[in-house]
Amino acid sequence: ELRYELLPYIYTAAWQAAQSGLPMMRPLALAYPEDEGTYSLDDQFLFGDTLMAAPVGQPGQRSRRVYL
Repeated sequence: ELRYELLPYIYTAAWQAAQSGLPMMRPLALAYPEDEGTYSLDDQFLFGDTLMAAPVGQPGQRSRRVYL
């Protein structure tokens, strides 16, 4: 299952969060403060340093636009 494959990444992200004080789930504006396009995003976030999440929020929805 995917969650077991991600365990090393999640463990590392938790360790980094404990060391740095930054949250594991962080807004894109925190990671990219020079990009003003990230300031208005409230439905995308980084999980750890490298995994971007953009949840699908509507039942039956199969795709969505993301800001890269």
